[in-house]
Amino acid sequence: MRAGPFEVSVLAADSMGVRSLATLVDACGTLIGLDLGASIAPRRYGLPPHRRELEALSRARSAVAEAARKAEVIVVTHYHYDHYMRDDPEVYRGKRLFLKNPSSDVNRSQRWRARVFLEGMRVMRIAEVHYADGGSFDLGGPRIEFSRAVWHGEPGTPVGRVVMARISCGGESLIFASDVQGPADPGALGELESWRGARLLELSGPPTYFAGLKIPESAVDAGLAGLMHLIKSEVAETIIVDHHLLRDLNYRGYISGHEEEAARRGLRLVTAAEFMGRGVEQLEALRRRLWSEPESGSVGSEADEEERPAPTSRGQATLLDGSPEHRLRHRAYQPVHLPAVLEEYQSGYAHDLVPVGYVGVFVDVHAREDHPAREPLGQPDHYWLYQLAGIAPLGPEVHYHAVVAGDEVVEVVHAQLHRLVVDLLLRRRLGR
Repeated sequence: MRAGPFEVSVLAADSMGVRSLATLVDACGTLIGLDLGASIAPRRYGLPPHRRELEALSRARSAVAEAARKAEVIVVTHYHYDHYMRDDPEVYRGKRLFLKNPSSDVNRSQRWRARVFLEGMRVMRIAEVHYADGGSFDLGGPRIEFSRAVWHGEPGTPVGRVVMARISCGGESLIFASDVQGPADPGALGELESWRGARLLELSGPPTYFAGLKIPESAVDAGLAGLMHLIKSEVAETIIVDHHLLRDLNYRGYISGHEEEAARRGLRLVTAAEFMGRGVEQLEALRRRLWSEPESGSVGSEADEEERPAPTSRGQATLLDGSPEHRLRHRAYQPVHLPAVLEEYQSGYAHDLVPVGYVGVFVDVHAREDHPAREPLGQPDHYWLYQLAGIAPLGPEVHYHAVVAGDEVVEVVHAQLHRLVVDLLLRRRLGR
């Protein structure tokens, strides 16, 4: 879709059935990928993802991967898993990569994820990496400038911070504000006001479905007020509001006044789907209804039995490698049926996975001395891990939540067949 001199394609978003704000922009002949990633919620209403959600996720990830291969420049505003592609690092090879600085204004979870992404996945070696915070860069035609780190929602939220981006070319501009949730942060609001006059502003609305539960109602109110302020300030002639807001079936009720105000000023306030000329498809918010449809069946039901692969016997599982670098022992006792699903809950420390297709796996890991798990764990290199796992939608990625090195909860990620990466997430401690 055209926005002045920009050709904008929103590839995936919550209004399109997945958690994402992945966008590809052609700015005066330079292709720029913004937060190219996608995921879905592992649990909503106590239910796992419906088959329609899994199909939407597969389509979204294919589109995002294709866009990443085409883009000359890729921006990652923060290290939540729906905003970058941690399971396909090769798409970043040879790209100019602009990232949230992982060393400053960042919480522990995002700092460690950035380390795994840049060092464990070797992205630092295969891409031209720039830290974006507060910087301005000439892209050989268009220019891209970044805000300082602003809050991912209300000030002080444990979820962390993000950077916002403004792309300029031909005397026009476009703003990508990512997960500012309104914005609810006065600092983010001030930065956006200083960029007023853009053709397009794309941002996340507040997570109204969590009001009074996981975030204070005051944070949602601040986000809604921030969005109204952007409209009254006429920061952009078209505003795409999506992502967290679209996880609420009643989102229209929260922004009806905003839509009226935008219309009075000759502005557009739309979802990503509407911007792209599509109908809104809130699959996550509709999950209870989807599972109640008679034809949907249920995960693991007898009706699905014929679709399952044959049971995997001990010694035949191919979930993990047996490289000299990491000796692994594993046993699968039940076949994988549906893909595992990656996601970040809206809390300070995220549980990334609730598997849909279950496989029991015992793993005996012997990590090298330079393995990324050894330094933060500070423990010997022999751990016993056990949990339920599954195959991720785009290949051999297996996650475990397990007790290792005392009582810390970690996530073990088999991100590629040739490498095992241990991603330490000090998100909680087991009660003992």
